[in-house]
Amino acid sequence: MDLISHTDSAAILVSSSGVILGLSLEAERLFGYRASELNGESVSKVLPGLATIESAPRSQPLELVGTTKSTTDQNVSVTLTQFSEVPPVYWLAIQSESETELAELRHPSNVSESALDTPDASQSDVDMSGWTRQEMDRIGYALSHDMRAPLRAVRGFSEILSRSHQAGLSEQASHYLQNVLEAGSQLDLLLNDLVTYVRCGRQLTQLRDVNLNELFQKLKLDLQPVWSASDAHLRIAANLPTVRGDWGLLIQAFKQILTNAAAYRRPHVAPRILVEATSQDGNVVISIKDNGIGIDPVCYESVFQLFQRLVPDDGANHSGAGLAIARKAIELLGGRIWLDSTVSVGSTFFVALEESTTNSSG
Repeated sequence: MDLISHTDSAAILVSSSGVILGLSLEAERLFGYRASELNGESVSKVLPGLATIESAPRSQPLELVGTTKSTTDQNVSVTLTQFSEVPPVYWLAIQSESETELAELRHPSNVSESALDTPDASQSDVDMSGWTRQEMDRIGYALSHDMRAPLRAVRGFSEILSRSHQAGLSEQASHYLQNVLEAGSQLDLLLNDLVTYVRCGRQLTQLRDVNLNELFQKLKLDLQPVWSASDAHLRIAANLPTVRGDWGLLIQAFKQILTNAAAYRRPHVAPRILVEATSQDGNVVISIKDNGIGIDPVCYESVFQLFQRLVPDDGANHSGAGLAIARKAIELLGGRIWLDSTVSVGSTFFVALEESTTNSSG
């Protein structure tokens, strides 16, 4: 039963009668108990809604309320799989989500009623014009919740095999297991980005003045691990203008562009990224220039499509959804995004947004 301590996710081992046999460190953190306090106790102590184990559905997420040591209730998703047959032992993979997030996924209160009827939505990469709000809500919930449960189980058991049984595996079996782990990580990344894309398209825009200096300085700080990993240098021009936009959407859009600029680098060439902006006829045009691998002109449109990776087998930890997310966010703000690029020289992405009147009145 010590195997459960090797998993990175929240999990509990229980007997067929519901007695707790062990729990992971993440489960200890989630419920506030140490393993020694729960071992031998009924699982109903932390999951009171889990009446019986043997009759519970397998490999399907159960919506339950978990109770912590401090008696705080929280919504959790529990997926039950059989760990061993003799004796019968069951593995409970647990994911916690705040009540606010669950409510947003099921019944979004911050979404414009006409969000799916706007021209931008109907012109998106995925045609959503025939989908109802309820269908979109369900898709978002399924992606972030239902589909993650079996994926967590696959990754959890694969990690246990890798950590606890690596020495007993043949070279070929070890190779196959590594492929499973990498495929699981990639699928998790795809689901993350698809959820971001769906939520981005459903977000209610709130146009306010956004100081681009503050926005890019925050991104420079937040993406410090990206710069360090790729030896990238980001330079931000002084005195960037203020635009009309939504802070959250702009952070999402420019984060995707900057991350791509650092990722798609030429061999043995450290990424150099320059952010500038100019005022043109009531708009601000922001340019993000890099010295990366460049993009062939025939791909100028396809790079903005969902899950279209510039270099399919580059090994980069990207799903290919970044620029689709960026375009969705910019178009929701009434802006425009395009690029100019030269292969093996670099690319410049341009974003046009409405200029704030404070630029001229200040």
